[in-house]
Amino acid sequence: MSSASRCGQSFKTAMGGIRSALLIVAMLLRCGVVPLAAQPATSTTRDSGGLRIVEHRHLRTGAPRLRLREPPLLVLGGDRLSESETFDARQAYLSVVELTNGSLVVNDMAALKFFSRTGALQRVVGRRGAGPGEFQQVREICVMRGDSLLVIDAATGRFTLWDSAGRLVATHMRFAYVPSGACTANGTLITRSAGAAVVSRKGRSVTQYDEFKPDGTRVRSVGLLPQPPISGPIIQELRLGSAGNTLWIGDPQAGELWISKLPLAVHTIVRMLDPRPAITEEVWRREIESRFGTAPVPRAQRERVTERLMKVPRPAFDPAFLEMRVDPDGRAWISDYRDRARWTVFDALGGLVGQLVLPPFTDPASPQLAAVLSRGRVALLARTADGFPELRIHAVELPRGATREESGKRGVVRER
Repeated sequence: MSSASRCGQSFKTAMGGIRSALLIVAMLLRCGVVPLAAQPATSTTRDSGGLRIVEHRHLRTGAPRLRLREPPLLVLGGDRLSESETFDARQAYLSVVELTNGSLVVNDMAALKFFSRTGALQRVVGRRGAGPGEFQQVREICVMRGDSLLVIDAATGRFTLWDSAGRLVATHMRFAYVPSGACTANGTLITRSAGAAVVSRKGRSVTQYDEFKPDGTRVRSVGLLPQPPISGPIIQELRLGSAGNTLWIGDPQAGELWISKLPLAVHTIVRMLDPRPAITEEVWRREIESRFGTAPVPRAQRERVTERLMKVPRPAFDPAFLEMRVDPDGRAWISDYRDRARWTVFDALGGLVGQLVLPPFTDPASPQLAAVLSRGRVALLARTADGFPELRIHAVELPRGATREESGKRGVVRER
């Protein structure tokens, strides 16, 4: 007998033979009809052989809510008279970075667009193509010391270096796949070493990562980092982010965030211990079918691909999170795997700051957290009623937490 049937039978028994209201309420709670009251988020910190462990529970229902201030401080893009001030609606990686003088640089599809701190367009560099200073699709801009820019092209894999005035300095071909967020402030890239084997260590799959210059020169070993398994349509990719000399490493499968110095010297592990939704066969099939999107795939081919992927081993539960952003002040912003408008924020030592739920802006598009900037500001990606992408920069009311400077003062605790 199913749990639902057992609940129904028990409820009929309670109603028919027992008058106790308390028992009836208990049965309703057991069957999920009456939700339990939300429990406040709890955090515990302990030492494990010199390694600091921070464990968080009830984050989804009990984390303090962070407030997004309205109206936005600045709006970039949208429907503008000048085409140079609009953004390409096909750009899936639209984001923005901030230079030390407060000016902003947006990675449009095939150009870098420089804006003043007040939103005035200053210059546009780059264009579509395969020559020097040209792009196919800009994936990411990394700000290095002196406001030099390292730009990663998603289509060609090239790395280009630019100065703060938008002048091209150097071009390098891709030497390895670079995860999102893998740039450091000193202009290096953290990536999996070519040919590195996946090994098991303490029951977890790990592989060697190294630090490289953009030209492919190896700087030093970073160490062994988690290597989440490939699980069909379920995204469990390792997440990286840095601020100054602090490196955040996110493992969605384990539900852990490592806080480290460079080279790898983990001093804190943050664990998110909330129960995760189970990935049933029905959920698995729905995930697979959703990957086809609106592509005109013949039905027979769609069914063959779906049935083949249905045989791929599926994880038992959802990953603990999907995306990770690290702001210049050393805070990590983590998105819920299913509810992608829900972001949980941790300070530079792993303490809970709160949770931000992004409001819907323009139907049918939902806002995305495109970037996290300094001083508690975020850039939200939305679309106008006519479909023009725009970046809305808002202030978020954040309580004071540990900064990256405080995180950096922690000594080297344990090499991992």
